[in-house]
Amino acid sequence: MLPLCHRYRLAGLPGEHQQRNISSPEVNYCLVTDLIIWTQYEIQVAAYNSAGLGVFSRAVTEYTLQGAIYEVLSSQNVQAEAVNSTTVHFLWNPPPQQFINGINQGYKLLAWPADAPETVTVVTIAPDFHGIHHGYITNLKKFTAYFTSVLCFTTPGDGPPSTPQLVWTHEDKPGAVGHLSFTEILDTSLKVSWQEPLERNGVIMGYQISWEVYGKNDSRLTHTLNSTTHEYKIRGLSSLTTYTIDVAAVTAAGVGLTTSSTISSGVPPEFTKCLES
Repeated sequence: MLPLCHRYRLAGLPGEHQQRNISSPEVNYCLVTDLIIWTQYEIQVAAYNSAGLGVFSRAVTEYTLQGAIYEVLSSQNVQAEAVNSTTVHFLWNPPPQQFINGINQGYKLLAWPADAPETVTVVTIAPDFHGIHHGYITNLKKFTAYFTSVLCFTTPGDGPPSTPQLVWTHEDKPGAVGHLSFTEILDTSLKVSWQEPLERNGVIMGYQISWEVYGKNDSRLTHTLNSTTHEYKIRGLSSLTTYTIDVAAVTAAGVGLTTSSTISSGVPPEFTKCLES
């Protein structure tokens, strides 16, 4: 066997070849290093001896492997905006093709609560090679601050995420208030107490309390309370009567889920005296 000489250059370009000799005739391979990621090269091989270099083989073309993206999606080209209490809409422009280092496999939309960065929601979007891209992350927590970001990925891995942007999901109707408790139960009045809802879903603006004789909607009365009030004394009840009492929190989005309970008013004092006598 004769020693070999190989040369290579970027495919389709008129530039000069890089050339390397393999001095040992027993070696029939060569590792070419420091090439450009995801780039097509043309490679040729020729034998040589003391008389000179032989004819190079027909050029063979080959791509180097894909690499991870190294261009960050510009924050100017990424927009994130809440469209309701649980959904954020993303708009972005793709990174320049020369920075992708391979085939664009798609995008990942990221969102994580500002107070819990380890809880990341990820939505994968297929690549679209025409114009502005968009997508949604849904099922987020209501009235919550989220950091949002977008990244592009290739087969080897994810590119760097865009600069995080802070977005608040919208307010919504609040969840149910805590369990209703009753004290000071008399024949014509009673006191009802509650706790603020665990799921506020916004700024609590107040509470709405309603009561009616059990099964009689036309007897219903409603009273609105401020946000710091967590108890209310209902007066003007009829003795020995069962009532349905409802309490709900209120935000700018409206009245929340209602917590209901039934309770009977007490015995009138004169009836108690009669029983005692």
